[in-house]
Amino acid sequence: GPVSAPIEEAADQQKSTFQVDFQKLPETVVWADHLSVEKIFLNLLSNAVRYTPEGGHIWYTAEQVSADAGQVAYVITVRDDGIGIQESFLPKLFEPFAQEKRQGYESVGTGLGLSIVGRLVGLMDGTITVDSILGKGTTFVVRLCFDPAVAEEPVNVMAEILSGVSDL
Repeated sequence: GPVSAPIEEAADQQKSTFQVDFQKLPETVVWADHLSVEKIFLNLLSNAVRYTPEGGHIWYTAEQVSADAGQVAYVITVRDDGIGIQESFLPKLFEPFAQEKRQGYESVGTGLGLSIVGRLVGLMDGTITVDSILGKGTTFVVRLCFDPAVAEEPVNVMAEILSGVSDL
């Protein structure tokens, strides 16, 4: 689909391993803006591939967790064992045009990817946290809540949205 396919291709090209695990996602049907969700994870996964040297690993996992007020909550993780992010740069990570200068990774992208991710997560009342160790890798954890939908309504199951498989 629109999310997994280009990422798998990019990971293949640089001999990195891309692992997806949606085993913990029940077939709950939710109202979700699937294009925004796809945009978030396409950005996070593209970065993970871009900043993971040859032979590295990218993990993309999701699980449904308990939520309040009858909503359905998901915790989606994008983790890599790439170059990592300097601690001093982490607070600026989601600012527009903020780019960390790193040897061999100059002028990659516009510096807008993560600010877009941050904005979309915020618009959906979600949260995003980042944990990174220089030279060891980075983990982004996104938590999103959605209203459950009646199964007859034409909506996507979260695993389909996250992998970008959508025929709507």
